Amino acid sequence: MKRNLSEAPTSVNKSLYTNTDFKDKIVGSSTPSKDKINPSLLADVDKAAKAANVKVSITTAVTGHRNSGRHPKGNAVDIAMVNGKGFGSMSAAKSNGIYDDINRFVDELVKMGYKKNSESGNDKAVLTFGFPAHDNHIHVSRNSDDGTSPSKETNIDFNDTDDDKTDDVKIDSDKTVSNDDSSKTEDPEKPEDYGMMGQFLKMVGFKENYSNVNGDILFEEIKRIKQLLW
Repeated sequence: MKRNLSEAPTSVNKSLYTNTDFKDKIVGSSTPSKDKINPSLLADVDKAAKAANVKVSITTAVTGHRNSGRHPKGNAVDIAMVNGKGFGSMSAAKSNGIYDDINRFVDELVKMGYKKNSESGNDKAVLTFGFPAHDNHIHVSRNSDDGTSPSKETNIDFNDTDDDKTDDVKIDSDKTVSNDDSSKTEDPEKPEDYGMMGQFLKMVGFKENYSNVNGDILFEEIKRIKQLLW
């Protein structure tokens, strides 16, 4: 039976998880080992890590994160280290030899019903490479806590209205992680052609076109374009 979500998150029992550890103070003041986190979410993360033959490190859950989205409720975690290595970008993940490991882990979550790179309106979601501001960590969230993870979505909570914000994890190298308190929109779902500007962004490496794109995301891309041009 599904438990009351407001009471579901519990203190972490690290002995339950063989392929998941909890790294405190890696991201600012985050102390995930001391947070109360949805146990079904943690069980899924550990199960996916075991199936992918990797070890994942939860670096942020509740503490040290902006007070928005699913994190404050204990229904989301950020993973900024895989097999003991951090990654500040997709290219860093490749150079550190963990790019394939990350993708295998994400694929296992998808098999368990986690929606890839789309969170709003989905009970379970995983945000990773290709999603704005998520090339340096994996965000995994689950609103329900019924002890199971069926392949098909059940009991989806469509009243969750504050889960579409980007996470605050910013990892600059394979060992350094810091917080970024900037506010961004997390879940643009429908592709849309933005004319000449969209084509230009594609030319310089902006792979996605989204409707309802937050101005902060476009601003960051414009700054990146200026850096490339200079």
